[in-house]
Amino acid sequence: MAKLTLQLSPEMERVLDQLAESRQLPKAQVLRRAMLLMQFLDDQVADDHDIVLKDNKTGETSRLVFESQLTDRRPETAAVAADQAGSAAAHEAGAAR
Repeated sequence: MAKLTLQLSPEMERVLDQLAESRQLPKAQVLRRAMLLMQFLDDQVADDHDIVLKDNKTGETSRLVFESQLTDRRPETAAVAADQAGSAAAHEAGAAR
């Protein structure tokens, strides 16, 4: 098994800590799950599938649009944008590459 060292911003460290604590998992396992989730989402997008979230209370749906699907590739463009209820409104996610 590979051993990695990584640097996290204080914000990302807080996120990792919160996820590990709330799920009662080691941080390494949280990161493994995050990578598997990212791989799954990338595979779905590559297979031309949409990723849709549905609010069970309102029935409203949101389509996730990933950076690889965006035509605007400027660095300030969000990695993930939401297209809610058929509108073209994009929300910045602030993810860095």
